[in-house]
Amino acid sequence: MASGPGYLDGALLFRQWSEDVVVLLNGRPAPRGEEAVKLTARGIRWVRGVIARVLVEGDAVTGVELAGGGVVDRSALVVTTVPTPDTALLDAVGGPDTPGLKVVGNAAAPCAGVIASAADGMAAGTLLNHDLVLEETAAAVAEHRKEAA
Repeated sequence: MASGPGYLDGALLFRQWSEDVVVLLNGRPAPRGEEAVKLTARGIRWVRGVIARVLVEGDAVTGVELAGGGVVDRSALVVTTVPTPDTALLDAVGGPDTPGLKVVGNAAAPCAGVIASAADGMAAGTLLNHDLVLEETAAAVAEHRKEAA
């Protein structure tokens, strides 16, 4: 379903997994120029019209009904989203430039997947722990020198 700005790239991606990919424009303008050529070359068709409702039987998608009539038979429907990180906590502590703060995962890279975000978090934790060790050691050395004097 053409629900976001990346729907054409999404259609090309899904074409890797299926020969039966259809773009439901849902009121968006039809692809033109090079976009239309790419879709046509990959055997991806598009359907004009606005989606009125998704048809479901039991627990399975069976198609999409268009406003004004017409049904497009489908067994799956993909809705394009725009990755948007929730930065409320980040903003509450002063933003990404706050000293001692490491911004990782989806807050740093909105398209990062779970594995990349987890790895990012682990690396940040390691770096923050190292920073704490250095701070504690510097404080201990300063105290040691003060007591030795």
